[in-house]
Formats: sequence, C-alpha cells, structure tokens
Amino acid sequence: AASGLANDLQTEEQRLKEGLEAQVSKFYGISGGHSSQWCFAQISRVTLMYRSFLHKLQDFRSSFPEDLKVEFVSQAQEVDSGWSQQEQVMRDEDAEFQAQEKVHTQGWEEKRL
Repeated sequence: AASGLANDLQTEEQRLKEGLEAQVSKFYGISGGHSSQWCFAQISRVTLMYRSFLHKLQDFRSSFPEDLKVEFVSQAQEVDSGWSQQEQVMRDEDAEFQAQEKVHTQGWEEKRL
C-alpha cells in the first residue's frame, strides 16, 4: 500500500485535522507558546495515526461486499442525530402530557359547573 489515499479518504483525513484544529482555536488561552506547539504536535500525531487507519481501510476495502457502504460520520452528526431523537421523545412526552392535562382540566370544569 505504497500508493496514496483515495480522494474520499484524503478528504476524511483533512476533515479530522481541521476538526481538531477548530477545537484548539476555541481555547483562546492556547493562542501561542508551548501550549499551542504541544497541541499542534498532538494533532499531527493523531492525524498520522488516523492516516495509518485509513490506509488499512483502503487496503481492505476491496474485500468488502459490493453493497456495503462505508460512511464517515462526524461527532457533530452523531450529536445532531442523538439530539433529534431526544427532541422527538420530548415532543411525544409533551403531547401525552397535554392530552392528560386536557382531560384533567375538563374534569375540573365539569365539577365547577
């Protein structure tokens, strides 16, 4: 596997690196000096390790079944998906609560009249 990465895998590697760099930029206390250098050294190490994984994935991808799709999911996508599921649960619970509240209110209205 002396060849380079396929375009989709290069894009994935770049996405990871940019995501890590974005995380570092969120912490303004690390804007310079040794802390910044340490962070970028760690990003470089993680990126190299990830590139190694991507090369292995590329090597083995030819043995995957044809109908198997490999999709890269970012942490943000996972969080968005989880949040969407949580919102749906909350909407369902709210609808159930509203229905119960309506029955309860009707009962009090009938007693009042």
